[in-house]
Amino acid sequence: MPQQQQHQSISRAGQAALLTWVNTFSLDRRVDRLEDLADAHVFAQMLHDLDPEYDPNELEQHAGSSAWLTNKRNIQSVFKALTKYIIHKDGSGAIDFLPRTIDVRAVSDNLNAEGIAQLVAIFTAAAMLGEHNTRYIPVMRKNLSTSEQAEIMTILQRKDEERQRLAESGVDASVDEATAGLDPGLVAEAQLATLASDYDRVSKKLADTNTRLEHLQISYEVIKEDLERKEKELDLERQKHGASESQLIRDLQEKLREQDDLISNQEGQAEDDRQTKQRLAQENSQLSRKAVLVEQLQDQVQELKHANDDLSKKANTIDRYKQKLEAQRGLEMRLEEALYEVGQNKEALKEFEALQKRVNQQQATIERFREMVSGLEQQIEDNRIQKAALEADIYAVHAQLESLKDQNQMSEVRIAELEQQLLQGTGSTLPASPGGSKATFNLEEELQHTDDPASAYTLEIARLRAENNLLRSNVNVGSENDRLRADLEISKTKEELARKKYNDMFEKHTLLEAQMQALASGAIGEGSSLWIEAQKKLKDTTSELDRHKAVSRELENQVADKHREMLRLRADLGAVGKGSVDALEELKSTDALISESLKKELESLRTDFRSLQVDNEQQQKHLIEALVSKEELRKTMGTASDEKPLPSLTQATTAPPAADVEEQVRKTTEMNEKLRTAMKQLKKQYDIADHDRTELQKKLKAAETAGPSSGSVGAMAAAHAAQRAADEKTIKNLQRENAMITTAWYDLTSRLQSNHVVLQRRQDAPKSWLNKQRQLVNATPRK
Repeated sequence: MPQQQQHQSISRAGQAALLTWVNTFSLDRRVDRLEDLADAHVFAQMLHDLDPEYDPNELEQHAGSSAWLTNKRNIQSVFKALTKYIIHKDGSGAIDFLPRTIDVRAVSDNLNAEGIAQLVAIFTAAAMLGEHNTRYIPVMRKNLSTSEQAEIMTILQRKDEERQRLAESGVDASVDEATAGLDPGLVAEAQLATLASDYDRVSKKLADTNTRLEHLQISYEVIKEDLERKEKELDLERQKHGASESQLIRDLQEKLREQDDLISNQEGQAEDDRQTKQRLAQENSQLSRKAVLVEQLQDQVQELKHANDDLSKKANTIDRYKQKLEAQRGLEMRLEEALYEVGQNKEALKEFEALQKRVNQQQATIERFREMVSGLEQQIEDNRIQKAALEADIYAVHAQLESLKDQNQMSEVRIAELEQQLLQGTGSTLPASPGGSKATFNLEEELQHTDDPASAYTLEIARLRAENNLLRSNVNVGSENDRLRADLEISKTKEELARKKYNDMFEKHTLLEAQMQALASGAIGEGSSLWIEAQKKLKDTTSELDRHKAVSRELENQVADKHREMLRLRADLGAVGKGSVDALEELKSTDALISESLKKELESLRTDFRSLQVDNEQQQKHLIEALVSKEELRKTMGTASDEKPLPSLTQATTAPPAADVEEQVRKTTEMNEKLRTAMKQLKKQYDIADHDRTELQKKLKAAETAGPSSGSVGAMAAAHAAQRAADEKTIKNLQRENAMITTAWYDLTSRLQSNHVVLQRRQDAPKSWLNKQRQLVNATPRK
């Protein structure tokens, strides 16, 4: 009876379990039906997972009109490779019967669900019963349900029953029965591979049996020698110890019994090996007879291969004709694509022309940036020169202040000495001097007209004290130093901001030049779309960077607040379990840390605020310069015109403010001149006071030799008080005048800025920078 009639059909549950097991492999697509396995590509991937040496690319890829023939070839090719793997590569020997349990040729002729399920069952038995079953069984237990695992076990039990049935019927009967229903070429090749594998396996088992028999014989001889030696030792021990060592004797007897059992077991195993050797020799003789039959079948296989090659060539010829036909159909599509590309090239040409115009505009913008950069460089140089001048002024003021301090100390020492000398005088009171009637004289005239040495000394002391108090109360020097320091800090800040702006503009200028060169040389071949996209990305990136910077600053502030809060909470927590003194100290240290953190944050905010102030001043300055340059340009263009223009709305609107501005500038200039004159007068008075102080020192030295007179001490004190009051009044008046001049100066500056801003508040004034530039270029005088 043919072999395929002995197969039991696989139930639908079994087919579903086999389909689920197939999807556990690493496949390029999921299998939903058993009919999807008809092209043998999934079988090839499963065989590659089972045998990595197998190449799935050996299958035919182009089916064409002969899809059924291609599927049949692929199925037979895959199961031919599976047969080789089972016979030659699988070392378990438990799946050698699988190729004889199915008619691959009959199944490949009619690839229905039942036949494909039988093929999948062969793969399942090869994986679950072969030498790699330890890899596939855990996968099955993990991915399949209990019912599906039961169906798989049922299929494997059927395969085991087929193996037993083949073993009972004998190798010859199975070969004849398989030959009756299978493809002769496949059957012959399978039988040849099976016989060769059986022969090799039997030869190996025979050699192993002989080796084991020899080892057993050697072990038997060794054990016999050990037994004799132990018996001799036992006799010696008995002679030495007698019956008192009965326990040792029993132990030795137990060991002897164990060794006797081992010897009997090894003798039985040797007998089994001998019988196995005889059986393998009989099988070897049978396989030798079958090898002759295999040689005949190989000739038939070669003939069938030649016929198969002829049919394959014809099928390939048909496929080539179909491919040529499809290639001819593609020419029309190529022509349409070429026409579409021509239209795209025309549009790209238009975009390129627009891009060239934009490049010209960018070049003009670059020129304006260059002029702006040169202006910034000049401004930086002016700031540097101004900084050097301010530093020199500060150094001179410091030197002058130190000199005044030294002179003040010397004067105080001298005054103290003179007072000491006056207190040590005779104490007699002289009559009033004749010059006492001239009460309207000042201190200097009184010194010139008095003849009394004591009065002269007293007047000199009063004058020196007045000068000393004047120097002490003179805060102009300190305020001037503070002002110079503040100006120096502002200049440093402006210089740093100008340097940063210059670096940023230089980087932008370099980037724009590189982009213009790339556009001019045609480096951007994608057209204006790529340029627009790059600009858009740059703007988005810049805005995103600014946003992230703002978020980063906000997060830093939040982190600082949280850190201070955490310090405070830690201090409170630590103070709970400590004494009052320790807790107070810890709270003080924590408050100091928090105060330091707040001071740093405040200093940072002050620095940012100062930078913003300087930036605002620079912007206002640039705005004023732009307005002035615009007005000059408008006047120049109006003068160059042949026709006399009518007064414009801007001129009519801004004429009165311009006159007011000029008047304010004139007043400010006059006030500045007055301030300079007052400063010169103060300096002159200071020089005169210094000269008088020197003269007084000389007179004091001369008076020391003649001796002081205490009669005129009261007059000298009164004159000193009057002179001091007059000097304080003069100083207050000068300070008040200086404050008024400073206020007027700031008021004038703010008015100038506001007037220039008002000039731009027109309904027809352009808003954007580009429209302003267009108005400057295209501005013409009105008739």
